[in-house]
Amino acid sequence: MVDAISLDDEAMFDRYVEAVELLMGDGKLEAKDAALRDLAGAVFLAASSRASQGEEGGEPSRGLIEAMKARLGTKLDDEISTRGIARRFEANPYTLLRRFKAVTGMTPHEYRMNCRIERARELLREGWDPAKAALECGVFDQSHLHRVFKAMTAATPGEYRVNFVQ
Repeated sequence: MVDAISLDDEAMFDRYVEAVELLMGDGKLEAKDAALRDLAGAVFLAASSRASQGEEGGEPSRGLIEAMKARLGTKLDDEISTRGIARRFEANPYTLLRRFKAVTGMTPHEYRMNCRIERARELLREGWDPAKAALECGVFDQSHLHRVFKAMTAATPGEYRVNFVQ
């Protein structure tokens, strides 16, 4: 049930501005669609009494975890801390971390790294150089991308690019 007709929330306004910038930009339609859905969901959650109270026992709601996943999956070259996310969603960072892991099976850091590797795979399929793909995905350098990419895909970025682009 929604119990608010307007929101006075600076963080939500910032998310709105980010979404509008993405929608007005030249990005992919899928990314625009996801940003719009994420924003609509976040606004609904913020306006509803259940979102502000969480689920039973003060645990963050599943919708909050979905909003957190959406935030972790965007702007991959930005650094995001668990404390920063918790502040943004007005939640206890330890409870949020525990609930996130219970719902997704991984920590927020692992989830974000997975998003980065998936983005790197897309860029490598498009023929990007591994070093440039690493920077675009927010991975510190090519050697870090190499190590994490190989651990997650069983191939190095170069091997992946060569085998996929053929």
